[in-house]
Amino acid sequence: MLLPSLIKRDFPLRVGIVTGLYSVSMNIFGAIASGVSVPVAGATSMGWRASLGMWALLSILALLLWLPQIAAGRQRMLFIATQSEGTPVRLRTSSLAWFITLFMGLQSLIFYTTITWLPEILAEQGFSPTSAGWMLSLMQMVSVPATFIVPILAGRTRDQRVLTAITCSSLIVGYALLLSGITSLVTIGVTLAGIGAGASFGMVTMFFVLRTKDARQDASLSGMAQSFGYMLAALGPLLFGMLHDWTKGWTLPLLIQVILAIALLIAGIQASKNRMIG
Repeated sequence: MLLPSLIKRDFPLRVGIVTGLYSVSMNIFGAIASGVSVPVAGATSMGWRASLGMWALLSILALLLWLPQIAAGRQRMLFIATQSEGTPVRLRTSSLAWFITLFMGLQSLIFYTTITWLPEILAEQGFSPTSAGWMLSLMQMVSVPATFIVPILAGRTRDQRVLTAITCSSLIVGYALLLSGITSLVTIGVTLAGIGAGASFGMVTMFFVLRTKDARQDASLSGMAQSFGYMLAALGPLLFGMLHDWTKGWTLPLLIQVILAIALLIAGIQASKNRMIG
């Protein structure tokens, strides 16, 4: 949650490309984790403990890489303390902050619900488990370039409404194609959904930077939006699974995904206007 504010503070002239690197690294390593956790668990006698242990070791490595930044951070403290920070803003009363928070929550909900249930959806449409798994991999792979490119493009414009409209339209069309149930259109639908998912994540990380006046506001907005967003995302897979059990199919859940993508577009257009919180 704090990384967007550090990017704003330390790379003010390269916000777009550094945010793109930050976003794409999260997606790449998240995809790697999804792909190797089960094989690692099955390849050793320790089972799932081996996977958890592997991620614990990598967390320690990340800590060691971060330690040199502590000294550098102390050197910045005096400089930061003497800077004129913007007037504190009550984010709860800012409509712009809530539009960004809603955008974060909806894009997280759409993405995590999809990567949880896409194989099951495609299996009911006649795909083999292997083919359904490859479609999930395709969605994650096509999201990576979009996650990197969109922050760079967003950082070069003051108003991101056109970029947001393209991003959300990709999601709307992608889920509409999946909703159609036409097998020949599934690959296109999955590709568009993946591009929209990656682009929307890259976009919201840029909102944290572009819509705030300083690193302190950025950190506050990022904390508010990501706390709400990931809480909503955590509920999504469960609620959609319950909805599938209730309706005995995926038509209504996919229709809701389309509606959520439309709501994402509405929130995104408001968040993309050239203005700042406070």
